[in-house]
Amino acid sequence: MNANKSRQFARMGRGKGTILIVTIWVVLVLAGLALVFARSMRIAAIVSANHVASLKAESVAAGASEFIMAKLAAGEQESGDLMESEPYEAVELGEDYFWVLRSNLEDDDELDFPFNGPVQFDGMEEPTWLRCNPRALREGYLAAMGTYLEEVRRGCVRHNVDYSLLRTSQPLDAALAAYLSNRLGMHHKN
Repeated sequence: MNANKSRQFARMGRGKGTILIVTIWVVLVLAGLALVFARSMRIAAIVSANHVASLKAESVAAGASEFIMAKLAAGEQESGDLMESEPYEAVELGEDYFWVLRSNLEDDDELDFPFNGPVQFDGMEEPTWLRCNPRALREGYLAAMGTYLEEVRRGCVRHNVDYSLLRTSQPLDAALAAYLSNRLGMHHKN
């Protein structure tokens, strides 16, 4: 009889141990599923936030474009540079901001004045022309151009507008990459 009881207890103990192991496995599987679903929900939340940010950026870009076009239509282009009328630090647009970037796109010939022999310069705004000896004008022209570029740069700095001098010989992608790299460096310093 003692042998029967010990067999009966052994069977009961094995059954309880099996139930415990199966329960642990079920809990582990459920915890793993909860982690997988939590991760996918986190990714979905990030994608949603990125989409909302993208839509906000598009609306700010459209608003900035409308702002600049309205300023130009109001005649500020005729009265001088757009940036001289008011400071363009961070122009608020709804809950967001935009900044006006001023790039000076100049031809290498305008910056370096490489002319040597007699030259005829044609007017761009008016149908006039000027014949001259460029060697006699070179020093004064370069000084005037340097003064002009420095005034533009200082005006931009005064109004917290990013300024970048671009040469037409420089590829646009390289110039933009250099500007963004510089801007990122300034952002990390602050």
